[in-house]
Amino acid sequence: MQDDSSVIVLFKSATRRAMTVKVMLVIYFICAILSIIVSFRKINIYSGKTISQLNSDMDILKISQLSQYAGLLQLSVFCITVIFFSLWIFRIYQNMSALEASDYLRMTPGWAVGWYFVPIANLFKPYQGMKDVWNACDTEYDKQRGHSLIKWWWIIFLLSHQIFSYTITPPTMDNVILNLKISTGLAFLDVISTVLAFILVTRLTKKQEKKRQTLVSNGDLT
Repeated sequence: MQDDSSVIVLFKSATRRAMTVKVMLVIYFICAILSIIVSFRKINIYSGKTISQLNSDMDILKISQLSQYAGLLQLSVFCITVIFFSLWIFRIYQNMSALEASDYLRMTPGWAVGWYFVPIANLFKPYQGMKDVWNACDTEYDKQRGHSLIKWWWIIFLLSHQIFSYTITPPTMDNVILNLKISTGLAFLDVISTVLAFILVTRLTKKQEKKRQTLVSNGDLT
């Protein structure tokens, strides 16, 4: 339930923030593809090597260093993307008060962002928040289509970032290569999640703009 408030919230278009998020998602997508390419190269180099060569073979050392640089670049871009994504979510949620639709939401703008950083709750609360704001912005009864997009985006995001973070032991060369293959597979899921996030940001921002235009044209909003 939302707290009642006498404060008037003015509508501020989320279009500019959405564009910034999409630019960062494109950059992150490129970084993820580069990391996948490096991973494939790493698998090829590791094949035929022994576990004793991991810290001595020059090819392995070079590709490992390149992999570290690629990973650091991707992590940096991810952190920046998270910041802009959070700002976009806050603006989208804040606008629902201006559109007099905040009663449909189960969380405040602050918590719409905050739940992403709360352990356990961040497995399902962000999904609820995104679904709520989609429903609140709905003007064409396409909730089911939106729910499918949100559902698959969130499932794939969790699979690629949180759930399957483990390493197969003992550290034999076969297991090292298997870990690389698993990591590469999760990287593919990360790419898919990024594409779905891009689509979600685009559609939800457009839906909110369309809802505002509909309310204005109907005289329900000035």
